[in-house]
Amino acid sequence: MNIRIRALALIALPLAAIAPAQAQFGQAAPVEIDQARITAMAPTMQVAGTVLSRSDVLLSAEIDGRLLQIAEVGQRFVAGDVLARVEDTVLTLRAEELQGEIARVESRLQFLEAELSRYESLAQSNLASRTQIDQTRSDRDISLSDLRIARSRLAQIEDQIERTRIRAPFDGIVAQRLVQAGERVSVGTEVMRAYDPLNLEVVARAPLTYYRYLQPGDELAVRVGDEVIGAPLRTLVSQGSESVHVFELRLDLERPLPVGQTVRVTIPTAD
Repeated sequence: MNIRIRALALIALPLAAIAPAQAQFGQAAPVEIDQARITAMAPTMQVAGTVLSRSDVLLSAEIDGRLLQIAEVGQRFVAGDVLARVEDTVLTLRAEELQGEIARVESRLQFLEAELSRYESLAQSNLASRTQIDQTRSDRDISLSDLRIARSRLAQIEDQIERTRIRAPFDGIVAQRLVQAGERVSVGTEVMRAYDPLNLEVVARAPLTYYRYLQPGDELAVRVGDEVIGAPLRTLVSQGSESVHVFELRLDLERPLPVGQTVRVTIPTAD
């Protein structure tokens, strides 16, 4: 019996030495088997979401008139670029008229200032009456008031001229033209849609039951086709009512995805 045990031990030693050598020369290495374990995982569900731009606007006309120019769909722009322009002929003519009026009032004001100074000098020698001085001073003050009014009107016209140019509020791309060049627009007419394709977020809605399992800052899995990416939860807002029992999730998205892309967001449904 003892002899048999020693023989088995002697056989086991060469086998132990052979195993690493087999792995080294490409032969199958021995497989280690461990005990199976059961790990509890929090239940989850997937909800539909959409990729949106955080800077997405409808640009509207601020002046009545004929649209002279509008940017092409797909055109990229930077903040401050002129994307559309409304005819400003009448406003420009009015501005020129006011500039002439201002020049006339300024000329008369210079004359009255000189007259008032001359009358005040003559009054010291009793060569000008008090009435002449008072009348000239009154005319001077009226001209000053007329000048302020004319300059104010000119500033208003210049502001309206500037408003005939619809400028980009941020860097982005033209997504849609809602009117065409040559059409007449009014104040408030929507001219185009534009958005920033680099400032993105995912917006999704989920049953209000699971609101308490999420907190701002949580990293959630977002499935885009066959790919899964992580996105931090920026905010969640309850939108429940008598007929709707959902809340909205908004996740920051750093991956450049097309605006309007549908995704699936995984959220926990229990602790």
